[in-house]
Formats: sequence, C-alpha cells, structure tokens
Amino acid sequence: MLFDNILNSFAVVIENNFFTNVSRFIGFVFDPIPLLWISLVISLIVFFKCSKKKAMFFASSMICSAGFIYVVKKIIQRTRPLNMLIAETGFSFPSGHSMIAIVFFFGLVYLLVPQKHKKLGTIIALFVSLFIGFSRIYLRVHWFSDVMFGFLFGAIVIILEDFLYKRIKSKETI
Repeated sequence: MLFDNILNSFAVVIENNFFTNVSRFIGFVFDPIPLLWISLVISLIVFFKCSKKKAMFFASSMICSAGFIYVVKKIIQRTRPLNMLIAETGFSFPSGHSMIAIVFFFGLVYLLVPQKHKKLGTIIALFVSLFIGFSRIYLRVHWFSDVMFGFLFGAIVIILEDFLYKRIKSKETI
C-alpha cells in the first residue's frame, strides 16, 4: 500500500536515538504476552475483590484477542518491513501490540474505572494506545495498515464486550 510505504519512509527520516530508545522501551513494556499475563492477574484480583463478571469479561476479551491475533497472522502471513530497526519474528498483520493495547487499556477503563474518572481514563487509554502504535511504525516492525487494523480489531472487541456486558447486565435486572 502506498500509505504504508510513505509512512515507513517517514520513519526513516525522523529516526533518532531518543525516539528509538523510547520506542524500544514501549515495545518491551507493552508486549502482548506480558500484558496478557498482567490482565489475567488483574482479572484474578477483580474476581476475588470486586466483580466476578467484570473479571471474566476482561480476561476473556484479552484471551480471545490473543487467539485472534495468532490465527489471523497465520492466515494472512504478511511479511514485516525489511528495514526494521529491531529484530522481530513472525508475521506483521495485524499488529498484536496495537490490538492488545486497545483491548487492555480500554477494557480496564470500561470495566474497572469508576464512572467519574472514565473520561480521563479514556483519554489516557487513547494516548497510550496511539503511542504504542506510533512506536511500532517508527521501529518499522509494522506497516501503518497493520497498526490501524490492530486498532480496528481491538475496537471491535471492546464494542462486543460492551454489547455483551450490557445485555447480560440487563437480563439480571429483569
């Protein structure tokens, strides 16, 4: 895709040590596998301290997202950009970091942040997710379209989570 190539070339132009170090750090800290494990720990805490239902929704959305990423990468088998700044293995599409970021951060906000703090939580979740997506493009381990579809798939998971959660909650009040 033309836009993929344009943004990949732009990443080369803006390359510098600061962006590279920050992006590497972001990629390490927000790697999908550790976030999956962190989400399971959070889910266990929420399960025993607050809400079994919220914990199950959060954990299942993360597990389903991880499975979805694995399956789609195996089906599509899109190669990563050849000019990567760091070594990454596996296929490129969709960006697992981007999808998991959306599901993790927006899932936390949706299910666990009190109503009075949801707006701030949503802004923080959006900022962190966008920064993670930028870092994947900057490091040239993903194409722009990989990141955008990761965001899209993550948003779909959050929308489905919202729909199902509200549906189950409404049936309980009947």
